Amino acid sequence: MEEQGQVASQFAVFSTACRAFAPIYRQVTLTALRAALAQASASGAENSLAGIHGDWDLAYGDVKATWHDYLRHDNRGRPFVLIGHSQGSLMLKRLIAEEIDGKLVAARLLSGILPGVAILVPENQDVGGDFKSLPLCRSESQTAYVVTWESYRDAPRPPANALFGRSNVPPLRAGSTNPAQLRGGRAPLDAIVGYPW
Repeated sequence: MEEQGQVASQFAVFSTACRAFAPIYRQVTLTALRAALAQASASGAENSLAGIHGDWDLAYGDVKATWHDYLRHDNRGRPFVLIGHSQGSLMLKRLIAEEIDGKLVAARLLSGILPGVAILVPENQDVGGDFKSLPLCRSESQTAYVVTWESYRDAPRPPANALFGRSNVPPLRAGSTNPAQLRGGRAPLDAIVGYPW
């Protein structure tokens, strides 16, 4: 029941336009997550988190299996939006790279909303790097795009020791989209908390 309540509250802003499919998968434990973060920090690339095997492959296997089940039984050729956060964004980043980017199904992707994970792109570009054909979003009318950001308190750039929002894979940089100002620049954000019950 706790999981259903979390999905309902976090998805509330989308609920009038979308049907929710929120799979429960065997997430990486906090201990494994800390070990992965330490390994990523030592290697200097947050990106390496998605490539860590073991517990990460188990979690990703659940997400991938659910994706294929959704396509077979529920999608029926409709457009879709993928939304993750934190560990879920890591899973969706890998799913998009392996199962969607550059494939026919990408034509039905309206948006990938992946806060809390770096999507690497070449400097001054919105496509290339982690995803070969899916760009960062820069317009409200755009489709087949990705929205991603990492938030830090009162800082124009992540601090030098940050685990998120940076890249140590030159010449790629961590892409970022401001959901309140897709073309770039500053814009105020208002928190929205919705409870449909």
